Amino acid sequence: ARFVPFLKERMFNNEDRDTQITHCPRCRMFYSSYRPSDDEMDLLYTGYRDETYQKIREKYEPSYAKEFNKKLFAPADGGEKRRQNIAHFLIPVIKTKELKKILDFGGDKGQFIPKNWEKANKYVYEISEREVIDGVVLLTDKHDLGLYQWDLILCNMVLEHLSDVKSYFKELVKYMGDNTLLYVEAPNDASEDTELVRIHE
Repeated sequence: ARFVPFLKERMFNNEDRDTQITHCPRCRMFYSSYRPSDDEMDLLYTGYRDETYQKIREKYEPSYAKEFNKKLFAPADGGEKRRQNIAHFLIPVIKTKELKKILDFGGDKGQFIPKNWEKANKYVYEISEREVIDGVVLLTDKHDLGLYQWDLILCNMVLEHLSDVKSYFKELVKYMGDNTLLYVEAPNDASEDTELVRIHE
């Protein structure tokens, strides 16, 4: 496998990073054996989606225009369809369990926390200190995460941005009790080409 040209310029100083992959034919997920270093990850995410980032990415991916980006992260329906999809998946699992505290771990503004559990207190842990939506409490200090007993933790579209997934989950389970439910979602962005897989963001 090989990293896409955008990442080659942004993260690797225009040097190739060939890598082996693990491929699951059942779920079609690919996992790269080359795990970028913290410094390389910083190169990708410092100034994430700012003007310089946008310019480099558009050079290789013309469809990644500002309008596309805006619709992707601020959909016209305010994320309602995505919220409904998450709720549709969770409701049969949760059944009658009353949720008192919900945490979106790395969840941007908290816009994808389902509204079905109106009485639940909703929190989002987000290090970028973004302005959260109404009804959601922003947590930026990991120490605060241990102060609550979480009924549900969402890990929604986060894993694809990480180099060290194992450490992420080791951190996450620290804040889970015996009855905490964990919801994990990643994009369905699997390649059909198994000859040369392009590793993207």
